[in-house]
Amino acid sequence: MMNTQNSKKQKSKTTKNPKNADKKQQPMANSLKKMEIKKRQVYKPILSNPYTKTSNWPLISPEVLQDIVKLLTENVFRQVQIYNMTKGSSKSSQKSSNDTTPEQSESQQQQEQPTIPRPTEHQHYQTGFNTIMKTLECQIKLIQSRKFNPEDPQALKYLFICKNDMTSPLLYNHFPIMTQLAHVKLIQLPKTTNKKLKVAIFGEEESGTIEVLGLLNGFVLEYPVLKHVIEENVDFVDVDFVGDKLGLQVKFLLTDQPVGGKNKQGVKK
Repeated sequence: MMNTQNSKKQKSKTTKNPKNADKKQQPMANSLKKMEIKKRQVYKPILSNPYTKTSNWPLISPEVLQDIVKLLTENVFRQVQIYNMTKGSSKSSQKSSNDTTPEQSESQQQQEQPTIPRPTEHQHYQTGFNTIMKTLECQIKLIQSRKFNPEDPQALKYLFICKNDMTSPLLYNHFPIMTQLAHVKLIQLPKTTNKKLKVAIFGEEESGTIEVLGLLNGFVLEYPVLKHVIEENVDFVDVDFVGDKLGLQVKFLLTDQPVGGKNKQGVKK
């Protein structure tokens, strides 16, 4: 009789353990199932917002950029560089002549060689942030008043920006919109090009850099190779909300949406 009672107790102990394990595992399994049941896949409509688009700069291949930089730094500004360097040397000679007597200054002026005439390209390019902004604003006003002549030699044609050499985005974020309104092509130059442009235009002796460079129509007409490279490989800026019509673009995103009723406080169950 004792053996049978002990065996019954052992059986009861062994049968209690699986039940306890099942009870411990059931809440976790039920919660996972409930989470799966409460979610379903839905297509959520998304309205693309053109005002949040940040990358409006034209895409240009590295090979084309390399050709443009080479033309700007080694070719098209050669005559301008010679003129600016001789002009700078003449200014330094004038400063030194102030320390001489009038008789010596007259003899020096007679011995000086005639100055190099100013090239036509010199009056058809612009540098400096304020100068470029003023030109863009004037050109936009002419376009809006329908008085703009794209064949005018003083019309701004191309704008080169050393974006990666600038210290703050506030200095260049507005250029895509401004150039589209002004009908000007925008070209972003590679990093450290600002130093090369300074040397190409003003020579080694001048200090500083050039982050903003504008070429007028009169300059571009003198160098058809540069015009051909840019016209064939660089598109105009296309900012969606600047155009006359703003298209409605509705897209759908596949996502999970919780399913369940709401209680009185407005919180999903």
